[in-house]
Amino acid sequence: MDLKIIEQNDDYITIRIPTKSKKEKFIETEEEIAQKVNAVGKILTKDALKKLDEVEKIVKKDKEELVLKGEKKVL
Repeated sequence: MDLKIIEQNDDYITIRIPTKSKKEKFIETEEEIAQKVNAVGKILTKDALKKLDEVEKIVKKDKEELVLKGEKKVL
């Protein structure tokens, strides 16, 4: 699976996704599509977490989640 990030900035990510399958059975092709979609999801999640980390910090303590923004603590 040869996904490649072509371009990335604060507003969007351009990803090249190959669409030709070497699989002979449709079920295998479906599985390959699901793997590609999951890989794209991982890229987007990683990007979102990176942006979130730049803005706020999530801290878990005693089963309670705190979101720290600057000096303020928000539940």
